[in-house]
Amino acid sequence: MRARRLIALSKMYMEYPPNPRLFYKSKVVKDKTTTEYPPTHISHYPGSGKYALDSYRIFCMGKGEWKKVRSDDKELRRYLVSGSFSSLHLALTRVSAVEMGRGRV
Repeated sequence: MRARRLIALSKMYMEYPPNPRLFYKSKVVKDKTTTEYPPTHISHYPGSGKYALDSYRIFCMGKGEWKKVRSDDKELRRYLVSGSFSSLHLALTRVSAVEMGRGRV
């Protein structure tokens, strides 16, 4: 089962890599009140659940998106509250910009 999921994810990634201009609606429901996750570049991938979408929004989206994340995961919540987040986020944003061809480190 796990191998099938990884193969499906890999195929989808190769056919539809993350595109900074495209946002996909999430199939994940945030909580029992049917609050939906905001669209991201990875929402269409198989296995993109709550943790993956929260992590992506925190570490990859940039533009203050991490401030809007209200994760159910205790480690992500602890990370957001801790002061160590800002310096790591800045470093990851710079690396991500280079990978997407938007800037230089």
